[in-house]
Amino acid sequence: MKRSIIDYAKITPEIYKMLEEKFPDGYGDKDVIYFKGVDNATIEALQVEGNDIIYLVKLSPELDKKLNTSN
Repeated sequence: MKRSIIDYAKITPEIYKMLEEKFPDGYGDKDVIYFKGVDNATIEALQVEGNDIIYLVKLSPELDKKLNTSN
C-alpha cells in the first residue's frame, strides 16, 4: 500500500472526513505515529487508510483544535 504524508493545509474534505470518522472523540497519545523526516526532525502524524493509500496527516495546532473540540 502506498503512503502519503500530508500537511494540514493540504487536507482534502475526503481525508478530513476519514479523520473525523476514525477519531470521533478526538485522538490521544496512543493514536499518534512518530517518524523521522528528511531533515531528521521528528514528525507526529495521524494515520488513516483510503482505498489503496495510507495517509499520514501531520499534526498541527489547527488540526488538533478541529479534532479535539470536546477537550
